[in-house]
Amino acid sequence: MSQGNLFDDDIYDALSSCVESLGKAKKVGSKLWPAMPIDAAGRKLSDCLNPENAQKLSLEEFWLILRWAREKDVHTFARFFAQSLDYDFTPITAAVKAARADRDLAQVRLDIAKIAASVGLKVSE
Repeated sequence: MSQGNLFDDDIYDALSSCVESLGKAKKVGSKLWPAMPIDAAGRKLSDCLNPENAQKLSLEEFWLILRWAREKDVHTFARFFAQSLDYDFTPITAAVKAARADRDLAQVRLDIAKIAASVGLKVSE
């Protein structure tokens, strides 16, 4: 798992770190814009990540990069975002998600049993 820079200076650095961790601009650009030649897509993404360039990512493109980063356990941008706004940052692991799902399912089962009992039905486990 690659996390990029520990401290990024600004939003552009943080997003650039994500792109680097995902395989660099050509690879990510070609996923964003599959109809474009790979080199052109890479240049376009590099241009979008340059704060001095007028061309920028759309919100959907920006979000896709963040989703792809999360899928690869790259938390660079999320950490930057949280730290820059004075939030604590803790990624939710697969184990935590599974534990929450198990807990929620157990609660649903209890709720169903209570509802069933209230109308005279018995629920088997």
